[in-house]
Amino acid sequence: MSRLPSVAVASVVLIALAAGGAFAQVVVQPQSGSVVIAPSAPPPPRTEVIPPPPDAIAQWNPGHWTWDGYRWTWIAGRFEIPPTTVQTSGWHWIPGQWLQRSDGSWSWIEGHWG
Repeated sequence: MSRLPSVAVASVVLIALAAGGAFAQVVVQPQSGSVVIAPSAPPPPRTEVIPPPPDAIAQWNPGHWTWDGYRWTWIAGRFEIPPTTVQTSGWHWIPGQWLQRSDGSWSWIEGHWG
């Protein structure tokens, strides 16, 4: 697996909120990260059942495939809670995506607020 520096990607901090056994994941701050490079296209997305949002301002971030250097692994969808500065700007969550590169490999671009 190859990792290259990327520009301002959202870092997901996982916070488990125990409420009757249910757990939620939320974004709390933007941070620099890396882009994952895969040798082939990811499998088709899985169908997910979207649970009720944990908050009225939460936005759904669909699940996606990730490359671990050997195989594809599914990352389940989750709700994103915008940072305070985003809440007043009218921005929305732009999901991450796999983009094919000129050499035939694929790179993961993290989701972000925009």
